[in-house]
Amino acid sequence: MFADASTGARSPSMVGQGRIGELIAAKPQARRQLLEEAAGISGLHSRRHEAELRLKGAETNLERLEDVTSQLESQIESLKRQSRQANRFKMLSADIRRHEAMLLHIRWVQAKEAEGEADSHLNQATSLVAEKAQAQMEAAKAQAIASLKLPELREAEARAAAALQRLQIAKSQLEEDAGRILRRRDELQRRLAQLGEDIVREERLVADNAGILARLDEGRERARRHAGRSRRTRRGSSWSGLPRQATDCLKANGSSAC
Repeated sequence: MFADASTGARSPSMVGQGRIGELIAAKPQARRQLLEEAAGISGLHSRRHEAELRLKGAETNLERLEDVTSQLESQIESLKRQSRQANRFKMLSADIRRHEAMLLHIRWVQAKEAEGEADSHLNQATSLVAEKAQAQMEAAKAQAIASLKLPELREAEARAAAALQRLQIAKSQLEEDAGRILRRRDELQRRLAQLGEDIVREERLVADNAGILARLDEGRERARRHAGRSRRTRRGSSWSGLPRQATDCLKANGSSAC
């Protein structure tokens, strides 16, 4: 005890007047108290008791921390499952959008090919009509020339009339073909307009899917914030149910000291 207090036979010290006699005449308990006071260890027992109380409080907090950790681990597993589901939904949505885009591109290519074929048929029919019209003009011109030579060319006139009739029939057929081609072109234009509406509808579907993904992300964020608030609320409720003095005692010394 004296060695810890840096005292000994050669150590300098100051003793009050009458303290030596009081020490010799004192009872053992008083002598012990006096010696502890002189050695500077009178507060050791109280500090030891306080340290034991703090240690018990730390053990209690560690047990509570383990419970909270287990709860957090279960919540983390649930959030991981939700994250995997959200990632899978994103992948499926991306696949759907990609296939829809491919389908729309194929339809657009087919429509452009059909439009090109219709334009080609229309150009061919227009050229044929022009050729037939030129032939009709030439036939009319030949008929006029033949009319001047009517006595000699009656037979030629009859042949020209027959040829003209055939040309007129061919013209009517060509006009019918041209009408069919024009109707086909109108139908293809309507199909193109329908394809444009389908593209707009598919784009709206893609936008709706993006909105659904955004709402899912917001729901997951709200769930995470709600989980955080729930943990803080449970942590606060564990203290709010105690009286104020007991709460102060628990915060200062731990549950075993109160």
